[in-house]
Amino acid sequence: MRDALLMGASVDLADLGSFRVYAPSSMVDNEIDVTAATLKTPKIVFTPKMQMRDSAKSVELVVDNPKRRKQQGTQGENGSGEENLYP
Repeated sequence: MRDALLMGASVDLADLGSFRVYAPSSMVDNEIDVTAATLKTPKIVFTPKMQMRDSAKSVELVVDNPKRRKQQGTQGENGSGEENLYP
């Protein structure tokens, strides 16, 4: 994988997705000003396949906040246990 990325190729991981190297650049006004020095540190980008993205979308998140639970004992203005922060 390392060798492929060093050569500038993307690496496909079947159903998971692919890795590729991305080298962002600094903005310059003229084409003549584009040099290797205008390139920033290369980054490795992972692009998940559609099935992986769909799986991430279907994840259900739950937050267990003990302070919020204590507050639920006293009803706020809207009756839901939440206080209205911007009256």
